[in-house]
Amino acid sequence: MEFLDHLIHTVPIELFVFIGTIIDEVISPIPAFVVLIPAGITAHVQLLPWFYLFVLAFISGVARTIAAGFLYVISDKIEDLLFAKGRKFLGTSHKDITQFGKKLNNQAPRKSWIALFVMHAMPVFPGTILSAGSGFIQLKPSIFITATLAGSTVSAMFFLYLGYTGLETANILAHLDQTSQIVTVACVVGIVTWFVIYRLRRRKVKSN
Repeated sequence: MEFLDHLIHTVPIELFVFIGTIIDEVISPIPAFVVLIPAGITAHVQLLPWFYLFVLAFISGVARTIAAGFLYVISDKIEDLLFAKGRKFLGTSHKDITQFGKKLNNQAPRKSWIALFVMHAMPVFPGTILSAGSGFIQLKPSIFITATLAGSTVSAMFFLYLGYTGLETANILAHLDQTSQIVTVACVVGIVTWFVIYRLRRRKVKSN
């Protein structure tokens, strides 16, 4: 907190939002509100007009998309290494992952975009998992980039607004932090469950 407090008083608010958002996305344990709520408060103190929050939110969205792209690429490489030489994980192969990604990209691109946008727009969803997951299944870059940018901008606007208006945020943030942890665990459990169910269904189809 001392580092962020020093940073926000020594650099332009736009740069603070950009750098802070990238750090938040790459180092997941740092909550987004630690960066964006102080930025909203600073915007209010500096007497910036309320609509300038949209500019700051977009800057945050761009920064998060850049950092998310890095996680996307890393996750894609990890998937290649994990399933290299025909290896399988929980009975699932590289081919299975690729086919699932192609299904999302080609058969339901609009639904995939909306789903990713909504999850990024909701503050309770962990952006790191969404970005890594998108890279792992090789979601089409055009879907990933545009949905991440749009959703992250909406989420950033929420936190900036809280700081700008000076609303009582302590209880809100406590609930958001707890909910985010629950959602993170649920996402991990859901992914593992999907792998298992997907594999069992494939075995059943082959046996028939």
